[in-house]
This record gives sequence, structure tokens and C-alpha cells, in this order.
Amino acid sequence: MLSLSFSAVNALPLAGAMSQTATNHAAINHAAIQPGDTVQDVASLPYAFDCSALYQDTLTYCLDQQARFGINANLLVVHFHDEQVSRLEWQFPLTQASYTSVLNGLRKDGYSYAWLSVGKKEHEASLDVLAQLPTLTTESARNQLDQRMFTLANRGDFRTARTYYFVDRPAFSLATQQTVTETISWLHAGSAPWVTAVTHEDMISVTMHFPVHQR
Repeated sequence: MLSLSFSAVNALPLAGAMSQTATNHAAINHAAIQPGDTVQDVASLPYAFDCSALYQDTLTYCLDQQARFGINANLLVVHFHDEQVSRLEWQFPLTQASYTSVLNGLRKDGYSYAWLSVGKKEHEASLDVLAQLPTLTTESARNQLDQRMFTLANRGDFRTARTYYFVDRPAFSLATQQTVTETISWLHAGSAPWVTAVTHEDMISVTMHFPVHQR
């Protein structure tokens, strides 16, 4: 049983991400589906079925009975672009336990915060982490940004509206070598995969996005 408190769960701290390197991007954790896979590849997998009718007739496949982040009996939704896999999406009922499991799982997979938004409308607060990297010239500056991330991520409780962008260590390292002025645009235009975690109403959705060159 998970005993981690809400405030204890955090993605890989900034200092750790800056000090570690890796040669491969973090695993998707669904080894049967890889960037570049076609509709036929996905359709041939066990438990796969065409669920396009649930997504306004946009080509979509679903795989039933998929465990993720230690949460069983989930549905994996596979989205396509030009008939190749473009996104993998998991949706979970939003509870304290599922929220904790998702963030803890992403941390274990080697992901770090890239961009955070917490709250709605006039109560919304955001932090563009990757855009702050050029200013981190001292350990003190890195620790201050770590603290800002921690404070924002733990604002409210698990039911508070949130949108998080995460990157793995190679993407984080790439960002340190470039001047990122706006993380979301940089990710969409770049070559690294990223993950979004979004809470809305009574659900939390986690989506792995593949860059164009990997499709």
C-alpha cells in the first residue's frame, strides 16, 4: 500500500536531472508499442480494438487490461498521425492513491518537470522550468528553482486542476545546451518525447507524445 503523502511525491529534482545522463530516452513502459508503429502493428496486439467511434471517428485504437503505474485494469488509448503511432494515453479515476502512483511512477521512470500549471483562470499559477535553465549558474539558483517547483506542485490538494509537462533525462540535457524560451513550443518543434499529466474533474490522464521524427 502506498504510504507517500501528497507533498512527498515529486518528479526527479532539478539538481538530479542536471547531474545525470543517459544514452536512451526513458522507456515508454509499454514495450509492445514503439514510435513508428503502424495501425496494423497495433491492431495485431492482444486486447486491441478499434475505438475510433469514441473519438469523433478519428483513427484510434484501445487496448484493454493494461496496467500502468501500478494501477491495474486500465485502458490504453493509442492515437495516430498519418497512420503511425503519435500518442499513448492512459486515464485513471482521480484519487489520492492514483495521483501519487502516477507522479511516483514518472519519477521512477526518470522524468523531470519541464512546465507546470496549477489552478484555474484567475487562480492559475504556472512555472516554465526549462526556460529558467540559462539563469541557473549556481547551486543556490538551482535549489531555488527546485523549491519553486516543489511549492507549486504541492499547491492545493490532488483535486486541484493541474497540467504538468515532463521530459526524460536526455531531453533535459538537450534543453540545458539550448536556449529554451517557451517549453511547450520547444517540445512540439523538437526531437524529444514528452509526457503530460492532466487532472480534470474526477480523472487524471497521462499521455506520452512522440516527436515527428520518431513516427
